[in-house]
Amino acid sequence: MTYTPEIKQSNKLLYKFHRSNKWKKTKLLHKINLNRIENEDEINLNTLLPGSLEELDKEGVYCISEWKEKKWSEFMKSIEKGFKGFMVYLEKEKNSWLEGRNKLWEEWKVNMEKKWDHYDEITFKELLSTKADDALKWTDKEWTDWVNKYGRIAWTGAWKEWVNEQDLIFKQGIERDWNNWTDFQENKFGSIQWKFLETFGWKYWKNHADPDDPLFPIKMEKMNKWQDRVKKEEEEWSKWLEEKRTEHIDVEWDKWVEWKKENNKKFIDWMEAFVEKWINNKQWTVWIEEKKGPVTI
Repeated sequence: MTYTPEIKQSNKLLYKFHRSNKWKKTKLLHKINLNRIENEDEINLNTLLPGSLEELDKEGVYCISEWKEKKWSEFMKSIEKGFKGFMVYLEKEKNSWLEGRNKLWEEWKVNMEKKWDHYDEITFKELLSTKADDALKWTDKEWTDWVNKYGRIAWTGAWKEWVNEQDLIFKQGIERDWNNWTDFQENKFGSIQWKFLETFGWKYWKNHADPDDPLFPIKMEKMNKWQDRVKKEEEEWSKWLEEKRTEHIDVEWDKWVEWKKENNKKFIDWMEAFVEKWINNKQWTVWIEEKKGPVTI
């Protein structure tokens, strides 16, 4: 879709999530000299985990694996709370965006009137097509009949195209903010030090493990359990994302729906008034005169 200058400008008014200091993405990797790590033992993960039964008991769990599951559960609960804040932010941004449509809508009408008040070769040929040459000899009745039928079609088509462009901008803005926010949340959990080191450690071990190592079967079993836990987390995360998207993101916004409905009525009234004025002023005579020679406007 080709965007007009006013559409490009309006896009700049949209959704500031990716530029906001509050939500701005940060580098989440910890300061670890990965090049110096020769084996997984040098990643001192154990110091970041509960190291005694007493510490586990304080956490209300019986083992390290249960503790890790608890941390994931706590993360998902925090996400629910954070999502409410995101929706408040998003509603504020949408309201601000909608206010901007009123100004753009008025500008659009002004530009349309200018387009029809004076001759422009491209517009003239675009509107009249194969009838462009014959139109220079039309009677007033022929011009009146043409604008009553084809003029209305052209105006209505331009209005629908403009609304569709606004729809696209609206949806793209929400999609961008949603992706930025969810990516940030996912990376935030992955950057927790014990989680980061665990992930790095197992990936490193997988690439450097020695099958002849007597401990290889034991470590392989542990890695498989880690992979199973990560897969479970990913599935839960994907399910959560899908539910939120279905219920809150990929939905019609009632205020925008109402705006389009109300302004469609206003568009019809504006179009009828403009058609009447265009005919009464015999505006086609201006087109014909200006086509005959350069005119300073």
